[in-house]
Amino acid sequence: MLTLKEAIDVRKSHRNYTGTPLTAEQASELEALVARINEESGLSVKLIQNSPSFFKNSFTGVQGASSYFALIGQKKDIYLLERVGYYGEQIVLSATAMGLGTCWVSVYLSNDNSPCEVADDETLVMVIAVGEVAEEITFDDEFARNRQHRSSRPIGYFYDAIGEVPAWFIEGMEAVAKAPSHQNTQPVKFFYKQDKILAYVDGVPAIQNVDLGIAECHFEVATGKKVFNK
Repeated sequence: MLTLKEAIDVRKSHRNYTGTPLTAEQASELEALVARINEESGLSVKLIQNSPSFFKNSFTGVQGASSYFALIGQKKDIYLLERVGYYGEQIVLSATAMGLGTCWVSVYLSNDNSPCEVADDETLVMVIAVGEVAEEITFDDEFARNRQHRSSRPIGYFYDAIGEVPAWFIEGMEAVAKAPSHQNTQPVKFFYKQDKILAYVDGVPAIQNVDLGIAECHFEVATGKKVFNK
């Protein structure tokens, strides 16, 4: 099994799945991860299994997936999107380390499409498809990967600094450059000064705050250092 740091290098967004159910061992490990995240974060993440209709009846481009994570949180939480990105990417990297495929999916359809319960004071922010990846590469898969490859930016794009940056910070930026983002826009910037790190996004849309949390996760996994705005 890979480490989370190793998973950063091999993670890809997969849209085509076999539909094979998670094994009992996989489900148990992922449920334990969900329980730990919910206790730590205050989110209400749920692992939904054997529910192929969610993607079948949507326009997400995901095919064959029968399991997914529903990332749910409190509407009043002003850091909800950042929190969802940070902890959701922990799930992505953990599933990748287990040999499973994943795909972040924006929920701009309707909460009614989900078979899981969402309380009145909560909202379903995103879902993450998870499962065994089909060998066949779909056009959507190939297009998404090519676009992601083309949108990769030089490391210097991702940060500003006062003073010289240490080697571990550059390693963190290399991990940030590999982080998925909404429409592969890579909007997150970091700022370094005397071993203190801040991360931010400028402008809209608000969904970029999910990207912020994802990038922070990659940085912390790669370096073991905390981002101070979280």
